[in-house]
Amino acid sequence: MKEKLIVAITGISLILLITGKLAYADDPKNNDQYVSRKQYEQLKDEMAKLKEQVQFLLKERSKPSSVQQANTAKDITQLQDEVKILKAQNEALDDGTTGFLLTGYGFAGYTDSETSNSSFNVGFNPIFL
Repeated sequence: MKEKLIVAITGISLILLITGKLAYADDPKNNDQYVSRKQYEQLKDEMAKLKEQVQFLLKERSKPSSVQQANTAKDITQLQDEVKILKAQNEALDDGTTGFLLTGYGFAGYTDSETSNSSFNVGFNPIFL
């Protein structure tokens, strides 16, 4: 954000400098005056300095800051830890890792009618693997 602001301010300054000089040169009352060699050299030096500043700012903007690098390293470490945990959970859920499995189903029922005795039945069907 800070770098963008600096680049924007530098760009605006460059535009204002150029347009200001052009407006001065295009002023109808100054048509008979030419830019002196000294003024030309000053403008040339200013332009070179502004180009250097823009190049420097672009290089600085492309480099990640130490805070960004620290945050990135921290994020990578967290992701690696999460991957380790998920791998362990996945391996625990693999089929065939246990030696014995008891499963099955059960049921229960109750019948109460007016003409006969009430009955209660229960069943369990185990499946051993």
